[in-house]
Amino acid sequence: MNKKVVVIGSGIGGLGAAGLFAKKGYEVTVLEKNSHPGGRANTFEHDGFRFDTGPSWYLAPDLFEHYFKLLGEKISDHLDLARLEPSYRIFFKDDPEDVDIHSNIDVDSKTFESIEPGAGDKLRAYLNQSEYQYQVATQHFMYKNYDTVFDFFTKRDDDRRTETLCLLENA
Repeated sequence: MNKKVVVIGSGIGGLGAAGLFAKKGYEVTVLEKNSHPGGRANTFEHDGFRFDTGPSWYLAPDLFEHYFKLLGEKISDHLDLARLEPSYRIFFKDDPEDVDIHSNIDVDSKTFESIEPGAGDKLRAYLNQSEYQYQVATQHFMYKNYDTVFDFFTKRDDDRRTETLCLLENA
C-alpha cells in the first residue's frame, strides 16, 4: 500500500513538510490557493515595479542546515548566499534621509540612538532577549515532539537533543 499525504499551502513550512514526507517515501500532493508557491516568501508586480514580500534576513541558518541534512543534502549545494552591506535600507515618506541597518550592533545601536535617545540600549536589550528566546526554542522545543499536552510537562536532559524534528519522524 502506497502511503499518501496532502499538504495544504506551499509556503516555506508546507514545502518543508512536503519534502520530509517525500523523503520518507510518501506520495505527496501540495495544494496551494495562489498561482505559484512561496507563501509570504514571494514577489508581486504593480505598475511596472516588482515588490519583494519575502524575508529580509536569513535567520536561523542552523535550522535550515538541519532541514537540508534531514533530506540528505548540503545547503551550500542549493543556496548561494551573500552578505549585503548595508543589510537593510529604510526609506521614509517625505524624508530625504534614509536609514541603513548593518547587522553590526555597535553601528546599528548608534543609528538607533541618533533617531531616539535611549533607543540604542533598547535595541541591545531587545537583541539579548531575542537571543535568549531563540536558545530556549531551539534547545527545548524545535527538536522535540509534542504529541499531547502532557509532553509539555515532561522533564528532559538539557544536554541531550532528541533527533526528531516533528511528527514526521514518527510517521
